[in-house]
Amino acid sequence: MRFIAINGSPRKEGNIYHALMGVGKQLEESGIDFQILQIDVKVMTFLIEPLLIAKG
Repeated sequence: MRFIAINGSPRKEGNIYHALMGVGKQLEESGIDFQILQIDVKVMTFLIEPLLIAKG
């Protein structure tokens, strides 16, 4: 099994990153592959905005 965490924070190795790494360490100890996907804030807006518009 693989777990992919998405980090949309503008600080690549900020608090969110360190929190995700803590979760990732526990997952890896349980035998689950873990990876963090760093996404730029502009990309996140591009992905989320259509969902917000559709929701109304």
